[in-house]
Amino acid sequence: MIQAVVFDLYGTLVDVQTNEQALPAYERLAEWLSDRKIRANPATLAKSFSDGVDKLKSALAEPDTEIDVAQVFSLMLQELGVAKPGPSLVADLAWSFRKFTRTRCQPLPGANDLIQRLRMDYKLGIVANAQKLFTMKELEELRLVEAFEAITLSSNTGFRKPSSKIFEVCLQDLEVSPEEAIFVGDSIEEDIVGAKSVGMKTLLISSTAQTGPVEPDGRIKRINEVSRFLEEWQEPLETPLVDEIIDQEE
Repeated sequence: MIQAVVFDLYGTLVDVQTNEQALPAYERLAEWLSDRKIRANPATLAKSFSDGVDKLKSALAEPDTEIDVAQVFSLMLQELGVAKPGPSLVADLAWSFRKFTRTRCQPLPGANDLIQRLRMDYKLGIVANAQKLFTMKELEELRLVEAFEAITLSSNTGFRKPSSKIFEVCLQDLEVSPEEAIFVGDSIEEDIVGAKSVGMKTLLISSTAQTGPVEPDGRIKRINEVSRFLEEWQEPLETPLVDEIIDQEE
């Protein structure tokens, strides 16, 4: 019996768009730093961020592993003369960066309504290739944190989808078996491949005819269609014991 519904985040529940190459974003970031008595050149900030990400990614030992951008922002601050950046300054810089490079962030149509309905009957989880310093703040902005019992992010686990390990962490946190959970995502290569590798039923949400190495158990175009598949996939209640009691009473 299905007890949990786990979602991908960006592209499935939330529509987000960023531009981390736009110089105006780094100009705003330089002003933010200046207000804290830290001098920075916008172009240098852009290069420092890009180089920091590339350096950490090149050091990854295995495929489907993930960096933590907290290290990138800590290194950026050190290059700007902050000898020992504290966690709060690193987090504030990361969030400011995200806000300045973000051009859109809003729930996809129907997502909020679906989540509020499902949370009454199911445990809800998120598995996302995402950075904690960005994503948790955005979930708070969108008032989505409380609806989910498990929020599993690649920056926390060190693994990216389609690695089975990130899905296993979420299932453990939800305290359900793979057979008791379904996964909803918008990418066959990341979401469907990864969720199927641990034995979860899968739903692909996409407006295009995606193909890939595996086939999802169901396909939907709108998020509110999840409810229909949940009803179809629930195992019928076993009634032999009830029938036996009725027979005895007769």
